[in-house]
Amino acid sequence: MKNIFSYLPKKLFVALISIFAIIGIGAAVQAGFGPDRPTFTMAVPATYNVFNSITDNPVAGDERYFLKGALPGASDYTDPVTGAQGDQEITLRMFVHNDAAANLGLVATGTTVRVAIPNDSKQLQQITGYVSANNSNPSTVYDTLDITGANNSSFSLEYVTGSARWTNNGAANNSQLPDSIVTSGALVGYDRLDGNMPGCAHYAGWVTLRVKVKKPNYTINKTARILGEDSSAWRKNVNTHISGTVEWRIEVLNAANSTNLDNIIVVDEIPQYMTIVPGSVKLINGNHPATNPYVYPDNLAIQQKDGKWYVNVNAGGYYPNSNFYIRFNTTVNNAEAIRCDTHRLTNQAWATPQGHGSVYSTAFADVIESPCVTPTPTPTPTPTPTPTPLTPVYRCDALDVVTTGGLGISATVRTTASGGATLQNISYDFGDSSQKLVTDKTTVSYTFAANGTYVIRAVPSFMVNGRLVAAESANCVKSVTFEKNTPVPTPSPEIPNTGPGSLIGLFAGSAVLGSLGYYYFVARRRL
Repeated sequence: MKNIFSYLPKKLFVALISIFAIIGIGAAVQAGFGPDRPTFTMAVPATYNVFNSITDNPVAGDERYFLKGALPGASDYTDPVTGAQGDQEITLRMFVHNDAAANLGLVATGTTVRVAIPNDSKQLQQITGYVSANNSNPSTVYDTLDITGANNSSFSLEYVTGSARWTNNGAANNSQLPDSIVTSGALVGYDRLDGNMPGCAHYAGWVTLRVKVKKPNYTINKTARILGEDSSAWRKNVNTHISGTVEWRIEVLNAANSTNLDNIIVVDEIPQYMTIVPGSVKLINGNHPATNPYVYPDNLAIQQKDGKWYVNVNAGGYYPNSNFYIRFNTTVNNAEAIRCDTHRLTNQAWATPQGHGSVYSTAFADVIESPCVTPTPTPTPTPTPTPTPLTPVYRCDALDVVTTGGLGISATVRTTASGGATLQNISYDFGDSSQKLVTDKTTVSYTFAANGTYVIRAVPSFMVNGRLVAAESANCVKSVTFEKNTPVPTPSPEIPNTGPGSLIGLFAGSAVLGSLGYYYFVARRRL
């Protein structure tokens, strides 16, 4: 087989050189491919139909890593793709090449491409690309692509309908592929999309398609009124007096179009000089209207920590475009410190859905006692304080992999566990189809059976409030390559943490409403 560029028309050759000079070929850590199969070179191609098994393709590099992605504005395609933002569209690219020698006249039939896109929401998404043919050996090859969200946030992926295209050097160039590429698959070919792919780089092609990053959208709004006022009186600031009763309302809205929010924890820090009225903490949603709200037990809804009192409840899960309210009452204490003066009491609340960050809102009560003090203009609101993390912290910080000679490695996991969370065990996946190793050791040794590139994943599990919780992280994914007659390379540096994590929800022990399920509450009535 000649050099790949010898088969390209001059104009296409110049175009390709220009494109690759601009976008480059990414050298990031790559995810796993399969199955294991013999490899070939451009000088010594295959003698039978086999896809993506040449290791020195001047355009695609090692063809076994044929699936990569790029964020908008990125200069190259990489694996993994890191720092995905909400509503961004990530472009995926697959290389498809029958590596049979040109002089054999072999043609792969029924050549089909397929891309499997996960449909759940999590911090690390893995997409798998497949190339199959009726008469190739093996019949199917695959490669995976890892995508992580900005600040380690959870997200889901959605295929952009009609975005799949096929480009090559034949008459089928720039053909639109059917949307079945993400379900049952789509045929490709040289002159037409008939599944016929002759051997040789001249007949190779590229598949491109786009996926959209979907992140949840939710808001919180804190208001207040004096007990006894009507539903039109909810506002950000109320005036009250000693022994007066203030009613507080927290509204949380799941404003996303397609994302469910699970186990939404609502925490409200009660201002100094105020006391929660027993039996007043209530949930109002589609299943519990204002005329018949759910009343939380005081021993589960009211908690004290570090000298402060909190309302801390689990409001359950909510479908897109639904909302709920948490309401409760407080009285102003008869304290000498607030006699004959005006005091602004700040009430602040957080809402934290499971797996996502916190949102924050504030309302105020001004305690005014006359005639001791002439009311002064409303002072400027105090700066929004940072909520004190009160729930356990647990994560996988890093996976360090070093070679130990031959095909051996030593893998060391670094974790963080605080606030009551304790490390229980670590699951090691060495990426070679062997059984996962589950142990309480943070350093393990392993020897691979053959040369190759392996993606090693470590997933620690922590005991958190009586539950065993796995902490998957892109920081604990590393690749190592063993090549014949070549020293084992040092693994690439670990993926940096792209930013601070989401605010930590307060008080993990308040899953009182986890069983309430999902609620539709689209009608935004004033309550």
